[in-house]
Amino acid sequence: MKQTAEERDEIIARAVAQARQNIIEMNAGPMKHTLRKRARLEKKLSKRR
Repeated sequence: MKQTAEERDEIIARAVAQARQNIIEMNAGPMKHTLRKRARLEKKLSKRR
């Protein structure tokens, strides 16, 4: 069975939406401060390069 382009696009869009939702949930959790700290460190390290 071959997928049509529309079906494939729909599947991809659904997967992307699910991934975004998971990321939003993770960012809202107890790791929020860790993510912020990591972002700050990355920014500082990228300035040195």
